[in-house]
Amino acid sequence: MIFERLLIKNFRPFYGEQEILFAQPGQYNVTLIHAENGIGKTSLLNALTWVLFGEFSDDVEQQTDIVNHRAVREEDDKAEASVTLHFRNGDYKYLIRRHVTRSEQGKRSMSLNSGVYLQIDHLGEYSEPKNIDEHIQGLMPKEMWGYFFFNGERIDHLAMESSHKKVSEAVKVILGLRLLEQTRSDLKGQVSKEFRDQIARLSDADTQKIKQEIDQIDQKLVDKRAGHQEIEDNEVALQKRKAAILEDLSLNESMRLFQQEFSERERAQTNLNERREALRLEIVAWLNRSGPMAFSEALVQKARKIIEEKRTRREVPFRYRAPLLDDLLHDALCICDRPLEEGSPAWQAVKALLGQAGDDALEEAYMTANATMQSITQQLPNESNRFRQLIADRTKVLSELRQVGEEISQIKHKMGDRAIETGSDLAARLEEVEKDLRDMAGKRAELSTVISALVSCREKREAEFDKLSRREGAAALAQRRLQAVGETISIIDTILEHQVRRVREYLSHEIDTAFQRMCRKDYWAELTEDYTLRVRKHVRVGDAEIRDVSKSTGENQITSLAFIGSLVKVAQEREQSKNSFVLGGGTFPVVMDSPFGSLDNEYRQGIAEWLPTVAPQVVVLVTGSQWQGVVDEALAPKVGNEYVMAYHGPKVPKVSNMTRLILHGKEYEQLRVDAEYEYTRIEEVK
Repeated sequence: MIFERLLIKNFRPFYGEQEILFAQPGQYNVTLIHAENGIGKTSLLNALTWVLFGEFSDDVEQQTDIVNHRAVREEDDKAEASVTLHFRNGDYKYLIRRHVTRSEQGKRSMSLNSGVYLQIDHLGEYSEPKNIDEHIQGLMPKEMWGYFFFNGERIDHLAMESSHKKVSEAVKVILGLRLLEQTRSDLKGQVSKEFRDQIARLSDADTQKIKQEIDQIDQKLVDKRAGHQEIEDNEVALQKRKAAILEDLSLNESMRLFQQEFSERERAQTNLNERREALRLEIVAWLNRSGPMAFSEALVQKARKIIEEKRTRREVPFRYRAPLLDDLLHDALCICDRPLEEGSPAWQAVKALLGQAGDDALEEAYMTANATMQSITQQLPNESNRFRQLIADRTKVLSELRQVGEEISQIKHKMGDRAIETGSDLAARLEEVEKDLRDMAGKRAELSTVISALVSCREKREAEFDKLSRREGAAALAQRRLQAVGETISIIDTILEHQVRRVREYLSHEIDTAFQRMCRKDYWAELTEDYTLRVRKHVRVGDAEIRDVSKSTGENQITSLAFIGSLVKVAQEREQSKNSFVLGGGTFPVVMDSPFGSLDNEYRQGIAEWLPTVAPQVVVLVTGSQWQGVVDEALAPKVGNEYVMAYHGPKVPKVSNMTRLILHGKEYEQLRVDAEYEYTRIEEVK
């Protein structure tokens, strides 16, 4: 199964018609989709599951809300959501289209029509099968899509101790062993019962009585095994709780360190904000005090030039003062004690000087202006330097605030929604869970004893039944048929045991190969006989010994990814093998959302280098922060087709940090506040 083209129309957040052309197997087999959280990544992933199987993953909210809200408002009862997928499988080409039509009446949405259509092209011959679900199931078992289309941040659960049944089930499905198991169950149950009923009808009262006892034992076994399974399920849930508590205990100290660092960063942020405000006030004060001085430098220089010119022409400062000349003329006496007779040449000369004399106010103004301009000239360099220093200090504080803000965001991301509990609280919770587990183990042991006793009793009754039934001819024939059924069951058991053991060993090897490509530590991974994914290491305590590793979130994630990669490879190899006994296998694409999560750069790089090898065709959805750095460097050379999701709406989404992306020298907007209703568009990167 190789995807070629996906067409989406008015499906959930995607308004209008959207198209994705998938990168094809080969050197550039990765289709990369840039999308921030909260704008449609999960919906795009589920567009594939919906078109193929008519279902969404469990983490999708409001699963009946399919038609885009803007389309509903604009088109009313003609609004239709559809997803069309073009893909190929060998020589066959497929077109599958699923649609639903809704209209909105007030605040309620009502389904009007829905359907699915499948067209098959085999070398130019077209057909439209009616059993569409059965046909798709033959290409990809529905039980397997969760392993091929998944959220990378939530896949780590496969590596947990409690997931061994889920892992075992996945192996059996991918091998096609479910069919054999179902056949075995039918033979052991309904078919065997029919033969025993036939024998009982053809036999005497003693035989019929034993048959009734066997039926009663079978019913008790059904009830007891159901109770046993319920206890096992409860134990799995308790083991999950225990694992979570143990993880909290192991992370408790680091969480406290995170909290301490968070508090320190918050204090630093508060101090920087106070410093920023103080600088703002200081800049305002400087502008009020020295701003006019700084901005009047050119005017001061011009004034000084004018005064200098007047001084050169000896127009300023004034050589004579008017009051002095008036006193000389009034007293008719020169400063040299010679008389100044009115009308005399000396008197006329002194009077003529009055025209060149300045008064006190003008003289004072000249002196003040000259002193002021001289002071400004002297102070201006210092004041300008002070202003530049204030601006530089403010720029530095703003830069430090941005850095502290980013550090706070990173710490919040690492902390998530975890609440720090005291060690005693965690220990109390752990003790309670372990007590419940002990109680469950006791009940399970009691039920196991009862079941074993019932099985033993049944075997005795069945032996008696067989002995009595051989006495009569027709009953003996039915008994031989029943015996043949038992032999067939034994053969199926042998096949199942052989197939599962051989493939488990192969899967374990492939899981370890993939794990070591992604993990740089001296660990190895394996799939144990009870189908638990374990990570192990050598530990020296005297002699060398092997110990299980207490896996981190990152190690759980890459172990789970390695398991999925091994399933894809096994399915592909079985498709190419002509000696496969039970399943032809299949080639499956892998579509994953956010496989990098909150991992550190070492794990991100390992996953990015491994992803193109996991399947012939890979589709990856990433946020901007996940893509930057080592992921870009490692994965970009394998990208064949690339797209960006752009959000349109009335306001900025709270869940997103998106702004703009620069890809291959071109800017792409991821956020546009330009619409009444929220919707998402997909834009191809060129």
